[in-house]
Amino acid sequence: MTLNSDNAKRYAGMFFAGCVFSLSGAGFFSYLVWQSYDSRYWLHAPGTIIASYSERTCGGYRTIRTWEAKIVYRYRVDGLAHEATRVGSQSSYCDGNRVNVDSWLQNHYPVGEAVEVYYDPSGPDSAFLHPGRIATIDVVMTFALLLISGLMAAGGQLSLRLRARKSGALR
Repeated sequence: MTLNSDNAKRYAGMFFAGCVFSLSGAGFFSYLVWQSYDSRYWLHAPGTIIASYSERTCGGYRTIRTWEAKIVYRYRVDGLAHEATRVGSQSSYCDGNRVNVDSWLQNHYPVGEAVEVYYDPSGPDSAFLHPGRIATIDVVMTFALLLISGLMAAGGQLSLRLRARKSGALR
């Protein structure tokens, strides 16, 4: 189906819906970037690794058999116990070989190891082991989705102008 003055209003609606959807995605990724940046100033508390294991979760274009290091740690804030799993703003370690991931976990995050946990003072359930590390993919996705949103808005605007031109509103 091609864009013409008869279906321009429908296309404009689809373009504007795509714009809103892209803006929502950009908002999500920009929140991740901001939280990673802001975590540099979070408070910290001593914690303990309570679980470390490998799980088949890392997405990859090469293989579906990619393993990710998963870490669970416990810490206390104002006398209340909290548990979290985020090491940084991105996966801590992924590999196609599960043995490599398990070995890495044993060397870097063995169960029982003491760690320093950085937590959000306004919401202590949100925490990182390595604060301030911004994932490049989050920044790229933010800008890409903002660009797509702008293109969708322009497409919607052009569609409406085409419709208005047919009805004689623009001359």
